[in-house]
Amino acid sequence: MVVDSGYVEGAERLDKYEPGGFHPVLVGDRIYNRYEVVHKLGHGGWSTVWLVHDSQEQRYLSLKVGIANSLPHEVPILRTLRAQPEAPGFENIPHLLDEFSVSGPNGSHPCYTTAPALCNLRECSFSRLFHLDVARAMAYQLVLAVAYVHSQNFVHGGESQYYIFILQAHG
Repeated sequence: MVVDSGYVEGAERLDKYEPGGFHPVLVGDRIYNRYEVVHKLGHGGWSTVWLVHDSQEQRYLSLKVGIANSLPHEVPILRTLRAQPEAPGFENIPHLLDEFSVSGPNGSHPCYTTAPALCNLRECSFSRLFHLDVARAMAYQLVLAVAYVHSQNFVHGGESQYYIFILQAHG
């Protein structure tokens, strides 16, 4: 019997749920005996991202689950980027809160948590949620963040409205 996985907009390909691929996660799952999966936030070629509730800290987080047996290259980068808190742009970089791996039918999957974003820039601009002065302030913060990343000798190839996230203000 042949099953056509087809293309579903906004969903990862089902044939990527194989050994070496994505880890099967369902809403309601408890991961690492701590994080209850609440909602799917998205996916990419190398991971899926979930909104989870942290039962220890009693807060919501974003959980990224990488494909099986992959090197968790984002974790050391995020650690390095958190090393200079006094630098301009530092406050616009996601803070790594936890890292671990989960084992499943498709292998061992690197995972990490960060504070969840409110939305991405595309969603905000489509919904017209901010005025011109707010857009200018956001552009300024984005320039600071990119300059900071470059000052640490990293370059991100995914600068697009889909990969720029709006974070909750501190304070």
